Amino acid sequence: MAEMDQTFDSQSRPIGDRLRQARDDKGLSLEDVATRTRIPLRHLHAIEEERWDALPSITYSVGFARAYGNAVGLDGAAIGRELRDQLGGTRVSVAVPEF
Repeated sequence: MAEMDQTFDSQSRPIGDRLRQARDDKGLSLEDVATRTRIPLRHLHAIEEERWDALPSITYSVGFARAYGNAVGLDGAAIGRELRDQLGGTRVSVAVPEF
């Protein structure tokens, strides 16, 4: 039961807070994460502060958050899915005209 509570607690916390906490727990600076992920510092700051509108698009937000998560030992794919759901981003299929 305690494991379930811990999972719920971690998912109920904002993504930016969880990423920052994982980074702090690993003793990494934002510069370290930037080096590991090649994500600009300004974008990493925006992610930790959950200023998603400061990033180029939902796709970049999700990809950057996923890479950040992987860099600090979290499940980056799960972070990405959660953020995509949170931001309402869905994949849109585009009809391609036949010639």
